[in-house]
Amino acid sequence: MGIPLIPRTFFGSHRTDDELLTALYLENLYLRERNEEQTSDIALKPAGIDNVADQPEYFEVRKFLSRDGRARVAPRHLVIANDYPDYGKEYGNGFVHRRVRAYQEAGLSVDVVLFNKRAPRRVYEYDGVTVLSGGAHELNGLLTSQTYKSISAHFFNREMWSTLYHHRRSRPTPLHIFVHGYDARHWLRRRNDIHTYGELRIAIERSNALRRFWTELSTSPLRPDSFVFVSKYWSEVMQEDMDVSIDADRIRIIHNFIDGELFQYHPKPAEQRFRILWARSASARHYGADIGVKVLRQLLTSRHGERIEATIVGDGQYFNEFDEAFASDPRVSIRRGFITQNAIAELHQTHGLFLVPSRLDTQGVSRDEAMSSGLVPLTNGVAAIPEFVDNTCGVVAPAEDATAMAKGALQLMDNPQMFLSRSEAASLRARRQSGRTFTIDQEIAIMEGTSQ
Repeated sequence: MGIPLIPRTFFGSHRTDDELLTALYLENLYLRERNEEQTSDIALKPAGIDNVADQPEYFEVRKFLSRDGRARVAPRHLVIANDYPDYGKEYGNGFVHRRVRAYQEAGLSVDVVLFNKRAPRRVYEYDGVTVLSGGAHELNGLLTSQTYKSISAHFFNREMWSTLYHHRRSRPTPLHIFVHGYDARHWLRRRNDIHTYGELRIAIERSNALRRFWTELSTSPLRPDSFVFVSKYWSEVMQEDMDVSIDADRIRIIHNFIDGELFQYHPKPAEQRFRILWARSASARHYGADIGVKVLRQLLTSRHGERIEATIVGDGQYFNEFDEAFASDPRVSIRRGFITQNAIAELHQTHGLFLVPSRLDTQGVSRDEAMSSGLVPLTNGVAAIPEFVDNTCGVVAPAEDATAMAKGALQLMDNPQMFLSRSEAASLRARRQSGRTFTIDQEIAIMEGTSQ
């Protein structure tokens, strides 16, 4: 055996030698060409507020604080996210909204801030949740006026930290950061979406800025009390990608919540093993629309081809690959556009196989929701996926292997009892790993300060 070219103890174990050499070469090339001086990333103190109630520019904050005529008294919890659903825009971090509703159902008083410098300053209501939308101005005003028992932040970024930093110095409210993927990922993991040198330069610059930010955050005396990851894989990869070492006692592994009451399991008719569903985004290469097309082609030309029906629902820049391949095939129904969670749950009840190939998943919420409903997932054993599904409850093909995925699906079509067994096992596994007890209840314990 030869000596590994790249020392694993330094660079981590989730990249191949070829990937590491490519990353090192391209980042070095970028840094040599970059002429501008590095800028300081020190968090700036937000403008002080003497009396929010008297300042006209804080109208939206006052409106939010006085909504429904309720007294703004502690204990309350604050949830911050870089996006939040609205009517007509239900996909804006819908999984954060489901958390908030579950917190409310458990009896917690929760305030929500959509924190984005591009978001309009306003207060709006969505599905029983009142949202304060704005940026540092609004968050600063709210924190000056209201005391919270905990703050939970999703897709944490420098603008959020710049506002929270100085509040934590004077009022150290427990802060819990949910790290999902996009917010702390090396550019190399999205290399399939980079097509030009200009895009590469932007991606490398973003990675470098993220590393500086997470280094500052993880080493600050005021660093968050908890870093919450949706999988063990992602907790390891994030630290490798950002070149940080987070205190072990601050790391929590809590999967995204899967609502078993919405995504209900009913024993499947055996005939549903011929009904295939794709219901998710195709906005990036790692979602594997091209792999899905290859799988469907093989299945539609197989011995069971005339019995197969497929429904393709979603959108994104790669969704047209389904249109180009199957627009004239009556066995494939293609619906461009995103649909509500209730509509997805209804589709689950009429399909048996869930087509969900992947090149990168930190968990895979759409897959787990389908599994909860009893669909058998057709996927790839990459990234975090083996933590959530195996061949006892799904079809798990090697990376990039559409043929193995199609063969696994054909086995289920040949054997109805195997299909029914894996359907039940899929639902049990999703509920066991990502049901309320193992997700929402653990998050509430962290927020309430009762977690072990």
